[in-house]
Amino acid sequence: MNLSLRYLAVAALSAALTLPQVAVADVADLVRAQRILVGVGKVLDKYDDVQRLLDSGEIELNVAEPKAGSAGKFMLPFDDEGVLTPWAEKALSASALPRGCRR
Repeated sequence: MNLSLRYLAVAALSAALTLPQVAVADVADLVRAQRILVGVGKVLDKYDDVQRLLDSGEIELNVAEPKAGSAGKFMLPFDDEGVLTPWAEKALSASALPRGCRR
């Protein structure tokens, strides 16, 4: 877990435990929050480990080559020459604002 995230978690728990009006429900909430923070810390540690391996070149991701044409679940917005297809140009120029609204 990042050191700053650990400091934040410790500071939050310390502040909450030192308040005189801490109720049983608040303690239960603190325990749940601590579990969540531990889980987030594990995910961040795993991400850091994988990123370190990728940066060092120890592992490589095998990425599938894109399929040309319009077959498949997701179509490429580029044609064989690398130019945007007409439907992609139309999507990029479309306005998502409701009628009558102006920017």
